[in-house]
Amino acid sequence: MRSPEKEFIKSIQVVGAVILEPDETKSLNEKKILLVQRAKGDSGEGLWEFPGGKIEIGESKNQALMREIDEELNLQIEIIESLGELVHHYPLVAVQLEIFISKIKSGDLILREHQAKKWIRPEEILETELLEADRPFVQRLIQYLK
Repeated sequence: MRSPEKEFIKSIQVVGAVILEPDETKSLNEKKILLVQRAKGDSGEGLWEFPGGKIEIGESKNQALMREIDEELNLQIEIIESLGELVHHYPLVAVQLEIFISKIKSGDLILREHQAKKWIRPEEILETELLEADRPFVQRLIQYLK
């Protein structure tokens, strides 16, 4: 018999971006990445995350990610490759999340939905209060940048 809580879990598809520092003089393993802090009143308030959001009906993952980054950060990005995909179970929702390595093509970084931003070395993420669903991608990211 299924537990009653499982009956009410919904599933959403989400994409996120590891945005690499735009400094072209640095090699891949020297680049910092962008983290943003969830705003007051949001679920996960105060936690840090890779920016991104939900995929809307009719959108591809790439389209959704480019739209979300433009809406949230006023940036146009180029998606380089997928860092992987996983399903993370929160109490009331299962999040199907795929994270993409990306770089900035144009735009001036403006926080429209988050309360803070920071550029950090991937190893520093290990000491950051990161959103639960994003945590499994940290080791993948560190390996990717080596």
